[in-house]
Amino acid sequence: MSDKTLASLTAATPGTGGLIYGTQGGADRKFTLTAAGAALMEAADAIKLDELAAPTDVTTLNATTSAHGLLPKLGGGTTNFLRADGNWAAPGGGSINLPLRAWVESTGNDGTGTVGDPGKPFLTMLAAYTAGARMMHLGAGTFAGITKTGTIDLTYIGHGRDKTTVTTITSTTGGAISLRDVGYKSATLGSITLSYAGTGGTSAGALTLHHVLVSGNVTASGEQGLNGNSESLDGGPGGNGAALTGAEIEIGGSCHLSGGNDGVPYDDGSTAAAGGGGGYGGSVSVSGRLRVGTTLNTSAGFNAGGVNNGNNDTLKNAGSVDVDDLYVGNHLLMCAAGDSSFPGDLSARKAFVNHADFSGSVSNNGHITGTLIVINTLENMSAPETYTLLLSHINGTAVGTS
Repeated sequence: MSDKTLASLTAATPGTGGLIYGTQGGADRKFTLTAAGAALMEAADAIKLDELAAPTDVTTLNATTSAHGLLPKLGGGTTNFLRADGNWAAPGGGSINLPLRAWVESTGNDGTGTVGDPGKPFLTMLAAYTAGARMMHLGAGTFAGITKTGTIDLTYIGHGRDKTTVTTITSTTGGAISLRDVGYKSATLGSITLSYAGTGGTSAGALTLHHVLVSGNVTASGEQGLNGNSESLDGGPGGNGAALTGAEIEIGGSCHLSGGNDGVPYDDGSTAAAGGGGGYGGSVSVSGRLRVGTTLNTSAGFNAGGVNNGNNDTLKNAGSVDVDDLYVGNHLLMCAAGDSSFPGDLSARKAFVNHADFSGSVSNNGHITGTLIVINTLENMSAPETYTLLLSHINGTAVGTS
């Protein structure tokens, strides 16, 4: 049919059947069109996807990595997912991996405990630490803690001071101990101890505590020096006490940071021998509050002196205390080792001390500096110029700024 003839035709009635003309096999043909077919052709630009005929299982038009296409046939079930390569597959296995972090529970198992997996908790803190954990989530209950040689460096969080208890943190070789309770006193430690292997005169490692609660004692004094003997007459020097640093520390018992005593010289009846001198007392530098229930001791180690005219003039100083807010329920001991050595200095914005002792030196005095200092009994500090105080009381007597 010529273009001119096509142009002269009138429009068909919408929605009715008829004939259409086309080419088939190289020859002109006429085709019968039903009313439904005519309606479908008239609305060809708005065909609804869900009104087409049902598809078959042919995958030719499925989407590929290079072209859009149809969704692959569903595999059924509730576990598989569609991968990026167009296949259905089960999710990959494995567990959450949080390096250096471990969970310790009363129902845990040291044999199956895994660092980084909260679903596989340890039973003991020591096993978790040995496995490499340096951050521990402690459950409710009582745990044996960590007792080991060398240094201990641990961050932890418990379920609350009345729910999580750790019996002890101990370095058996006087190594440094660094503890951080990120839950702010969320677990109660029974004790913190730096002990020694008996080699004599070992100095305590540094002690760093942040937001730590200890119900018992903190013991970080220097080791006593070895005593003299028939082969080595002089006594050995004592080790230095630990330096305590950190923030917001609460100790229910005592805190001993004193220097170790020196070894006693051997007396063979005639040969001069002397002790090696006590160790220096450890210092304290804590931001916020430091509360000690009974005794805080930063004294220097005791000097055994000499025998048979042996001269021991190795005298050591006590450690000083620098704290924003200090409470000592019983004794603050900052005693020097002898006349030419120095007691410690006390510096605090606020302090309450029941009994402070700065003894050990006749010629040197410790210094007390602060804003509000209350000391019920002050011993062995004779020079009033050593006070630099405001609104403070010593022995119940107001002491003004000097």
